[in-house]
Amino acid sequence: MGAPYYGAYAATAALAGGSYISALDNGSTAYAGYVVYDADKTPIKALLYNSDYYDGSGTRGSQVFSLEGLAVGAGTLKAKRLTAPSADSRIDEGGNPTWGGQTFANATCIINGTEVFESVVVVGSEALVTVNASEAVLVYLV
Repeated sequence: MGAPYYGAYAATAALAGGSYISALDNGSTAYAGYVVYDADKTPIKALLYNSDYYDGSGTRGSQVFSLEGLAVGAGTLKAKRLTAPSADSRIDEGGNPTWGGQTFANATCIINGTEVFESVVVVGSEALVTVNASEAVLVYLV
């Protein structure tokens, strides 16, 4: 089992329950956002990705994404983060990624650890989400 499994797992979580997907960006930067919609075309999730390269040394950069037009009002949304010590992390070298604070056992893919959801504060109809370099965050909109 390697680090790509984590990315596939996060992508599957993003698409689960969705019928449509649309890009929030035009693909001209290192930052991407996608919204997943249910069959009624209601937005249910937003996947935010920062592809800035982080090699594990120095200060890890970040990008703040603004999700606007949310119908939630003042409150919070939950989110899960896909992260690793660096973009070069290899499981066989001790650089386990995590998906929402959890890892997967080699050979069996059994999930380990306690699932961690982050809180994303919504003010008015906007939420700001910080995504560090070489990370992705899945925001649950409902």
